[in-house]
This record gives sequence, structure tokens and C-alpha cells, in this order.
Amino acid sequence: MERACFCPMIVARGADQVPLTSKFEYRHDVGVLRNYANLLLDLCRFVPDGVVCFFPSYAYMETAMSFWYENGFLAQVLEHKLVFLETKDVVTTTLALFNFKKACDCGRGAVFFSVARWA
Repeated sequence: MERACFCPMIVARGADQVPLTSKFEYRHDVGVLRNYANLLLDLCRFVPDGVVCFFPSYAYMETAMSFWYENGFLAQVLEHKLVFLETKDVVTTTLALFNFKKACDCGRGAVFFSVARWA
């Protein structure tokens, strides 16, 4: 990939000025979860191919995904992109990554939800 394909950014607050944070004490904060969902939706509307979304743990990824599903955010994401998730199973995750790349290459676009592992 060319360097121009990446756009790293830091977003500290949502439109309602609620901080975007993954600190443990905010993990179940509805405002934070909603702001992350709105940021993801905006990215899915404007990024042409793939979006990778990292979480600090599988537990937080499950919390966010459940909230987003229950509140209709994932349905809105699916209007723009396919959704793939990392799992703890290496074979399933490898297949998900393959399909993520395929969706990006064919122009459909996709979001890949993953857990960041810190050394």
C-alpha cells in the first residue's frame, strides 16, 4: 500500500463534547459508546474502501458491538460497508481478514473490528 492510503487521526471528543476514551471507568458510558458509533458511521460514509477499528480488549469490543447492534448503529454501518470481526480463533480471523481485503478490493468496502495487543 502506498503511504497516501493511510490517514491516522486522533479524535478526542464527539460532537456533543463527550470525551472519546477507552479508559476502563468509561467502558459502559452510553455517551462514549454512542460517540464512537457516530465517528465510525462518519468514517464509513466517507472512506472509500476499508476501515480498521481497534479495541483494547475482546470484552470491550463485545460491549461496544452489543450496544451498537441493539441501538441500530451496526445496521447503519452495513448500509455502507461489510463488517468483519477478529475472534480468538486464528482460522476464523484469517478468513475474516481475507474477506475484508476482498470487500475492499472489489469496491464494496468493509470495516474490520480488531483487538490491539500491546507488547
